[in-house]
Amino acid sequence: MHAVIDYILYFQAAAWTFFGASHILDEGGNIKNMGWELAQFMPGKAKVKALPVEVDLCMTHICAILGSMQLTLVVMCVLAAKSKSKEVKTMALRVVLVGQVLVTAMQFYKPSGTGAEGSPATGPIPVIIAMALPVVYANFIA
Repeated sequence: MHAVIDYILYFQAAAWTFFGASHILDEGGNIKNMGWELAQFMPGKAKVKALPVEVDLCMTHICAILGSMQLTLVVMCVLAAKSKSKEVKTMALRVVLVGQVLVTAMQFYKPSGTGAEGSPATGPIPVIIAMALPVVYANFIA
């Protein structure tokens, strides 16, 4: 049973590494790779060709903070998987699950877009659910 939980924690760590590192390492905080062109969401009658430097830097900074927090989840999952303590593993699983529930809820409470035409209504709900299902399972067997 512990081996299954360890594999689930390692899977979470791998997935969060992929997401977190891209927000830190990619130019612009990985915004363009997620299908965003921030300038197209700027309010106004004419489409903005470029964002002010301050807005661009702020978005890059916010993405870097998001990536840092995702890499923090990676460290927690790896340390919990390496631990022999059932309580440590259970705590890590529950923290990840709470995070995934909150992220899912925020997709609908605070949509990822601005409401402008072409703005996405939510983030990648299927990806979030696919990552949460193994954690739900692990919480039941822990």
